[in-house]
Amino acid sequence: MKRIVTLSIASLLSTFVLAGCMGDSPSASHDKKNDVKYQDRVYIDKNLKLESIRYTIKNTGQRLGWIMTDFKSNSIIAENVDKNANKTVTITYDKSSFQLEPDDPKLRDAILYDLNHPAKRR
Repeated sequence: MKRIVTLSIASLLSTFVLAGCMGDSPSASHDKKNDVKYQDRVYIDKNLKLESIRYTIKNTGQRLGWIMTDFKSNSIIAENVDKNANKTVTITYDKSSFQLEPDDPKLRDAILYDLNHPAKRR
């Protein structure tokens, strides 16, 4: 009887140890910066409110000549009507990052600068 209890305890302990070793670490599974879905996102250095981020993105785009239209609670559609070509960009954002689809380097860099330097807007 004593031997059966000892074997039962040993098997339970080994099961818990193996289950703990086989699981993903929480930091690896929840790290958005390493996730393929979030590779094109631009991360913001400041801790800003969502409304402040939306306001800054819209003002920056308008200052650069883009027509900015709210699309969803976390998206803005930016349209640039030029003599030769029209360009439409969808900007999605959250509290820590934003993404332009398709990417426009000039607009992206201006938004990032204005978000990280709110007092020094160009």
